[in-house]
Amino acid sequence: MTMFTEPEPLNDAELDRLEDFLKSCKGGKAMNIEQLDGFFAALIAGPETVMPSEYSPEVFGGEMSDVCEFSSPEEANEIFGLLIRHWNTIAGALFNREVYVPLLLEDENGVAHGNDWARGFVRGMHMPCGQKTRPGRCLEIIAQRTLMKSRPRGLLPVEIPSILNICCEPIAHCPVDFYAASLS
Repeated sequence: MTMFTEPEPLNDAELDRLEDFLKSCKGGKAMNIEQLDGFFAALIAGPETVMPSEYSPEVFGGEMSDVCEFSSPEEANEIFGLLIRHWNTIAGALFNREVYVPLLLEDENGVAHGNDWARGFVRGMHMPCGQKTRPGRCLEIIAQRTLMKSRPRGLLPVEIPSILNICCEPIAHCPVDFYAASLS
């Protein structure tokens, strides 16, 4: 029997490498590393698997052939290896019911606002969920799995909706009570 080891979380140099690559994508629409973290969290916590071929245009800001320039096959393997490891790190924490701490960037004053993480999370919620988009029941499931069950100590359930309200106008039609979802 083959035993799989837990993925090693990306270190600072690897996160910087991935961030630099995303910044180099043409068009300026690629996610930053904080958005990517929120995006992956939503996809992983969702009720259905979303394949990399489906979500990569969101990550890179367009079709890879149009926006990404890899200097070599080795660079492509490196970037996809970093993406997969980051995905697996988040998935491991969520599936093992461990505390999942979002990756938040700090501004010049050392404050981590979480806006980009929330934007990435909402983008992930809008990825396909079966034949529908994620708002509605999918949003409730994602909120339960990600935001409520694995929130860091000290973060109250009422604070989580305020984090998402930063960028939730596209899902304003979704009548989900986050606090009630956390109690079920």
